[in-house]
Amino acid sequence: MWLAILAILSFISLIPLWKCAPGLLGFIQLRKALLQAIASPEPCHWLAGHSPDPIEYRAKMLQWTNLRRRIYLQMVSFYPLVNVNHPDTIVAALKHSPPKPAYLYNFMVDFLGDGLLTSGGKKWSRDRSLLDKSFKAEQLRSFVPIYKSAGATMVDKWMERQNEVFTIEDDLALLTYDIIMQCAMGSETNCQLETDSEKAHMQYLDNAQWLSAATTKRYENLLYHNNFIFLNLTPYGREFAARRKQLVEYSTNVIRTRRAELDEAGTCAAGNSMLDSMLSARDKDGHGLSDQEISNHVNTMLDAGHDTTAYSLQWLLFYLAQHQQVQDKCRSEIRKMLENCGSIDDVEHRDLDELQYVSQAINETLRIVGIAHCFARILEKSTKVGEHTLPKNTVVQVNVVALHHNPDVWPDSMTFDPDRFSPENSKDRHPYAYLAFGCGQRTCIGKRMAMDEMRTLLTILLSTFRVTLADENAKPPDWIVEIVSKPRPPVKFRIEVL
Repeated sequence: MWLAILAILSFISLIPLWKCAPGLLGFIQLRKALLQAIASPEPCHWLAGHSPDPIEYRAKMLQWTNLRRRIYLQMVSFYPLVNVNHPDTIVAALKHSPPKPAYLYNFMVDFLGDGLLTSGGKKWSRDRSLLDKSFKAEQLRSFVPIYKSAGATMVDKWMERQNEVFTIEDDLALLTYDIIMQCAMGSETNCQLETDSEKAHMQYLDNAQWLSAATTKRYENLLYHNNFIFLNLTPYGREFAARRKQLVEYSTNVIRTRRAELDEAGTCAAGNSMLDSMLSARDKDGHGLSDQEISNHVNTMLDAGHDTTAYSLQWLLFYLAQHQQVQDKCRSEIRKMLENCGSIDDVEHRDLDELQYVSQAINETLRIVGIAHCFARILEKSTKVGEHTLPKNTVVQVNVVALHHNPDVWPDSMTFDPDRFSPENSKDRHPYAYLAFGCGQRTCIGKRMAMDEMRTLLTILLSTFRVTLADENAKPPDWIVEIVSKPRPPVKFRIEVL
């Protein structure tokens, strides 16, 4: 009986798979055509497909990209994903600007809502246009004092931890959360200082981290693919719904309160936060964003704006601690900039562009790690990619991890070498060889903000501390791949006040 029930549930779970193709028959034909035409890097399980454990993901990607350096087929359960991992095949696959496959991104919608990360078509174009104001140069300039103030708060905390062995994951999460709450919401949380406030905001961060991990698990478990089964028949799904509700309630309350304040005081009272920009934004027809739309964008910004930056900084500090000569070179460049400015307090937005080598170190870290490790598109027409003609409705996955470790694109790819991104070494590089922030019209809207934030924080940290590893012989930690790539176990550091 249980086998019969499992078979029925599995069948129900498969229903979303063929929504991407014209019916069940179309899905079966597409699957068969791709299995016959494109080689996989290794045999797969008949049910699970090629589904490496998240902790084994990096090793598998390195292995597969060594075997298949341009295109290969990966089975996710019954579903075929065509991976492209070379600039030439990526350009070919994206030639006609294919949209995102709803089936693969619906899990993200359940977590973050239908914001810029997940939406497509006319909705994405309209929302991107309305949100562009939040990321204009004038707006970004106003955020630098926030980076400096939040960074100084963490430095004060770390001053008490000299010669201790400690992990920095929670500190960086609170730091970047403090920053994004001020930049996006205009809210000073004091989450890095006050015990009660810190506990309350750690609850938000815990929910966000849990939902991120749960979203990854949904991809791995076929029975979790169907919303009815997941949300109603599993304890895991019910907890997902409860935690998601807390996130939405929080952002919705902040939005409604701020909208009421602006309605009462007038738009002249609007500040520099992204929320105020979204509340006042209007399209060509004079229409603004609804509270639901703003909530979706806010949730996306809060998660993407703190999570990716916090883990990028943790990886960056690991590599700088492991390569002291690179850390010294970054510090020397930072000190030269500070001499020109006068002090950290005097650093302005334009000064950050002087940090060429620091930027190279950041880019090299993001290349190795692949914080956002892939994105997918569904072909709306038959498309020639390399030697293959991919049928309409094929889902193509741009595998950023595989691209960044493709030996034909990045020789000796696991070696940390910021000089790969020097002007001389970058001038002839294919524009699609490095996709840490995506590509084309859907390049990450927060790219400049993320780089400014990391350069500012690194300026504060490296001008105050020397960062070393607790174990000088420590190898790079394993990656656990959820929505972002995380080091596991968390890295243990020491700091020395300069």
